Amino acid sequence: MCSPKRLTRGGATALVFAIAGAGSNGLGAAQPCTLESVAARPGQWSERTPDVALARDVAAPARQAAILKRMPSIATMFREAYPEPRGTEAAGYASIRPCDESGARIVQEVLRQTLPSAEVPVPYGYSSLYKTWLCSERTGQSSLAGETGNWAHIRANSLASVLHDHGELEVDGRRIQELARRIGDLRGETLYEAWTGLGYGRALVFARAGQSPWKPVSQRQYLDAIADHVQKTFAAQAAAMDEADRSMQGQIAEVKRTMTGDMRERIVAEMERGLADVRAQRPKSDARMARALDEELGYVRKYQASHSEQDMQQPAIISAGGMAFRGFTQESEGGHLVVQVDPAHFRRDLAPETAQLVVLFWRWEGAGDEQHAALYRASDAWHTTFERRFPIDRLRAMLDH
Repeated sequence: MCSPKRLTRGGATALVFAIAGAGSNGLGAAQPCTLESVAARPGQWSERTPDVALARDVAAPARQAAILKRMPSIATMFREAYPEPRGTEAAGYASIRPCDESGARIVQEVLRQTLPSAEVPVPYGYSSLYKTWLCSERTGQSSLAGETGNWAHIRANSLASVLHDHGELEVDGRRIQELARRIGDLRGETLYEAWTGLGYGRALVFARAGQSPWKPVSQRQYLDAIADHVQKTFAAQAAAMDEADRSMQGQIAEVKRTMTGDMRERIVAEMERGLADVRAQRPKSDARMARALDEELGYVRKYQASHSEQDMQQPAIISAGGMAFRGFTQESEGGHLVVQVDPAHFRRDLAPETAQLVVLFWRWEGAGDEQHAALYRASDAWHTTFERRFPIDRLRAMLDH
């Protein structure tokens, strides 16, 4: 019998058996619930209400209507990929909303900086989720999980799950991003290890033939951005200490102006002692910051001195998430290509609801050991079937339509 428990992978905890409520397993109350019975249980597809509550923020009503007319054909792709759910209940819904996913938000920010608002391509998509049937320890019967880590999404005019902000580093006044790691191909399309949080994630990106929606950042550009960011960061810390000094002086002056007598003298004396102590420590603080700044810039200067300009024009590939430069790496070693969204990819002569870029990404629950593979049997069956059957050729056909 299945037991509720939490499983952890890569620091993310998945609530495996969040039971929505007990129910019949379809075989009669006397029949025990087993992994085999819930994995084989037939499921159904259902369509949920479109998520358009905030659509007005990105599209006029006429644009929304035009987009929603596209959704039945998009929904059909998901049903063709997994036509007969087993051990799961499948649901799907359309969405038109402001971008709350990192890669989608990044694209919109760049386009809003470069295009008139009426010409900015509208982000929209379709999502599907697959809740798993599980065995309830309390009743011994099958129950549908309240949550799931099994999702698949299509996003138009978005790079959701594929791009991730790299701190506040900028090149030519625009922030740079990390690209999801390329890990192979799926039926001829480049396969990315998507940023999806819980579980395992994969993504495919569809753009015009011979074009890319992003441009690689060179090693030279990245190192210049790092050096600029480090110097601005330390300068901001010094400025903050200067401001704190001025603020304390202002507070002392205010006490002198508004108070009288012994109380004023005591408070002023105490505040002035505090200010003197802070100022006495300032040279040491400045020296520590100078050493730290020199150390950080030293890594940049050392790399620049030991590599040719030809080397420096190669794409920058970095370890994920790191802001301190300690050298470049390779994607084969877990590195991520540094890129910027290329606004030139997006044509201005097309209607805003036109799909100029399409991303398909999905994630699933699962683990490699035998115990977890059994627990996640339905999840494994879903994503392997999905990857084998999804009509990815139709996603490329969506472009510029």
